[in-house]
Amino acid sequence: MGLRFKDFPSTLLQGRDAQPMHYTLKMVSFSNILAKSPTISKYISVNFKVEDNTWRLHIYPNGNKKKGGDGHISIYIQLVDTSSLPNGWTVTAVINLFVFDQFRAKYYTVPDYSVVRFSALNLEWGITRFVELEVFNDFSNGYLVGDNCVFGADVFQIKQPINKVNVLSLSSEGANHPSLTCTHIWKIKYFSSLFLDFYESDKFTCGDFKWWIKLYPKGSGRGAGNSISAFLYLDKLNLPSDTKVFVNFTIGIQNVVKSYIIKSKGDSHYFSELRIILHKFMSLAKLRDPTMGVLVDDTSLC
Repeated sequence: MGLRFKDFPSTLLQGRDAQPMHYTLKMVSFSNILAKSPTISKYISVNFKVEDNTWRLHIYPNGNKKKGGDGHISIYIQLVDTSSLPNGWTVTAVINLFVFDQFRAKYYTVPDYSVVRFSALNLEWGITRFVELEVFNDFSNGYLVGDNCVFGADVFQIKQPINKVNVLSLSSEGANHPSLTCTHIWKIKYFSSLFLDFYESDKFTCGDFKWWIKLYPKGSGRGAGNSISAFLYLDKLNLPSDTKVFVNFTIGIQNVVKSYIIKSKGDSHYFSELRIILHKFMSLAKLRDPTMGVLVDDTSLC
């Protein structure tokens, strides 16, 4: 028979053969010393160490009445000796608390009571209604035999990786740090004579970072053979680790004679080492259309 637990009406405590890995507490003359004593409301175990931290158990033989544990055994685990931990510390652990069935040689615990996060404000965790006293005191259930009982604990500490903090900083017009706007014009001569698959502009600086444009004069991907393709790159060598840059950008082709943008495409994007690809930036037919004023004297401005 498993433990009855009112908070889990359809579930008996789970039993296992293996004894607790980290701490076992055998209590002798349980009812005479503890359960019937008017002055002892709880028993605090000796300290036990798991890896770098120290713990102890609290057993309430008549229940933790302040938390509604009347009629039950209450069991808690406490993290102690935290003086060596850094400011703002937390300790996360998978906790299992057990009671031993001496007839069936099984250790019982409540299922799904597992991951607990301890902090300076939360040093103790446990189960107020761990097992009903009526069930615990019934000899046939094997939990209290010869007035002796056994409790235990497993503490599997979860190592926390170094916390990565993302800082999002947005600038806008009128703020203390207004948006930074940069313009770079790439003059491409002898456009019709370009024979390589792609060409790259010189790197240009905007803010704290370097950028460049890669142009496919005969297209790339979906634009191959029918369009110009343009890529915008952020130089990752100037980018700190685990950093992204939020950018509003526009790539355009300028009317060479009248100096205004004929064709442009823009977007907002988080850059890391990623590139922005515009496969169908401008069709080759429009590029070669003399009325567009984009290709004049075999020169284009991008």
